[in-house]
Amino acid sequence: MKITGIIAEYNPFHNGHAYQIQKAKEQSHADYIVVAMSGNYVQRGAPAILDKFSRTRAALKNGADFVFEIPSLWASASAEYFAAAGISLFHALGCVDTVSFGCETADTALMTKTARLLSIEPPEYASFLSGYLKQGFPFPAAREKAVVSYFAQKKEDVSITALSSLLHEPNNILALEYMKCLIQNNLPITPLPILRQGSGYHDTNTGEDFCSATAIRTCCLKPRTEESSQELKQINRNAILPYVPEETANLLSHPDTCFLTENDFSAMVYYKLLGEKEKGFAEYADGSFELSNRICRRLSDFRDYESFCKLLKSKEVTYTRISRLLLHILLHHRQSDYELFSKKQT
Repeated sequence: MKITGIIAEYNPFHNGHAYQIQKAKEQSHADYIVVAMSGNYVQRGAPAILDKFSRTRAALKNGADFVFEIPSLWASASAEYFAAAGISLFHALGCVDTVSFGCETADTALMTKTARLLSIEPPEYASFLSGYLKQGFPFPAAREKAVVSYFAQKKEDVSITALSSLLHEPNNILALEYMKCLIQNNLPITPLPILRQGSGYHDTNTGEDFCSATAIRTCCLKPRTEESSQELKQINRNAILPYVPEETANLLSHPDTCFLTENDFSAMVYYKLLGEKEKGFAEYADGSFELSNRICRRLSDFRDYESFCKLLKSKEVTYTRISRLLLHILLHHRQSDYELFSKKQT
């Protein structure tokens, strides 16, 4: 019996996800597909647009056989922690022999070579990374530059364009983290990349055969006036129906469906920030003393969750990291929680 695992958010579940499940099952010759899915919170530091039970039903109706939840601490974490949580869950099940993931590159050899580099982190690479971080680059950009510099120094026969794409596209970044985790822990699970089809991860347009979850969320969250709400719900359903299974379209367009965004948490986050301002926020996951001080200095300018993230972001710190930090503060996720997990793994 062969079992293939997929780590996902399904925010919401769309035709691209159904395609991945189908291809993963075909290419791995799997008898069953097991999914490790984010719960009610997702990696970009926000609530999922639909609750975890609705997203689970969509997955089970479209090819998945079992769905296990990734706890919120890991589901809302950086790519490294998110990937490690999903892979660790599959390893703990003791029956998953393949892990399939979407990616934006077909160059599996380059992906494997890069994942091995990131697993080992030789001194030359570490020196490049440290140098770029000191120059003020955020970690994702610093890592991309460090990998390119390392391969250039070693005169590796790689395409700089392909390498930059590999280290820049969101699904590629997660793919590298999955492979890195497998390599570092010497796990008996085979990686199975599936080339992503259709529009890009961040694309907000719905013109491709397979559009992104971002585009679907954008369509669903268009402002609705009280007078025209029913009309717009129907327009949204028609707009997304070519890109999602019918049951997902029905759910997204149902009058009783409630969509959540980070701004729905604005009042709660502001209350938590005010209450803990004196002791600061450096101990929270994704926090630092610098970010804590910045939050305290700008707290009087807080208007809502999203605008506060934009206010706090800088060249060195991405919007997504700040959004995750605010969510961790709200949910009381501390950096020490990650360290406890690491100790259990050793």
